[in-house]
Amino acid sequence: MALIIEDPELDQKIHTVAHALGKSVEETIWMALDRIDLPTAVSEQDAIGREIDWQEVRRILARVDAMPVLDHRTADEIIGYNEHGHFD
Repeated sequence: MALIIEDPELDQKIHTVAHALGKSVEETIWMALDRIDLPTAVSEQDAIGREIDWQEVRRILARVDAMPVLDHRTADEIIGYNEHGHFD
């Protein structure tokens, strides 16, 4: 099965990293996947029924909360809703 990467920026980044490492694109992707902290024995079906690790969820939320706010507009302002809930 072929992997099609439709995002040109991502495709370029993968090729750049592969070239820098002296590896093929496939080897580079495998290296990245191996770094993900998932048990290798967990299949897709097993993962569906897995219990949620709430400590890990809290850790991720703390990291997100620590990120700087880059846009101080409200969600409605960003989307473009007016005071009547419509687009201007």
